[in-house]
Amino acid sequence: ESSGRITNQFIRFSFSPTISFGKRKALSKQVVVKPALNFGYFQYNLNWNRIAFGDVIDPAFGFIFSTQETKNLESLSAPDFGEGILIYGEKFYGGFYYHHITEPEVAFLYPTSPLASKLVFLGGYLMKDYKNSKKNIPQIMLSVKSIILDTSVGSLKNVSASNAPRT
Repeated sequence: ESSGRITNQFIRFSFSPTISFGKRKALSKQVVVKPALNFGYFQYNLNWNRIAFGDVIDPAFGFIFSTQETKNLESLSAPDFGEGILIYGEKFYGGFYYHHITEPEVAFLYPTSPLASKLVFLGGYLMKDYKNSKKNIPQIMLSVKSIILDTSVGSLKNVSASNAPRT
């Protein structure tokens, strides 16, 4: 059963070089700011031969008709931009990143279908157990894309090299 959506089995993501850069700036001995700019280019290819539209299906005999849909594009490419900032210190980090600032068009079938921009906020704080030299970094990430809000909460743990098991 099909949902009518074009999925990744029909679209091939073929090309995406990206360049990111930013200069680190110390605000104090303990706090550093690192802005970032991202410039990229993407290309998608669509295999029209693998798509079956609803107008080609006969309820009794299956796929027997020709589609009335117009094949517009077989490949699509555009520049893509992002920006963000990371602030960190010895015991914390936080920042945000804004993906797809220009909302490039990714429409194969319909006139307009922009790639929705996404704003991601993230942060964490180092909590150290001095007795065992173990580090625990609780973290949170909040992502907003169009009307979708996604929250991720987790924790990173590590053991210092001086107390790591020897092999």
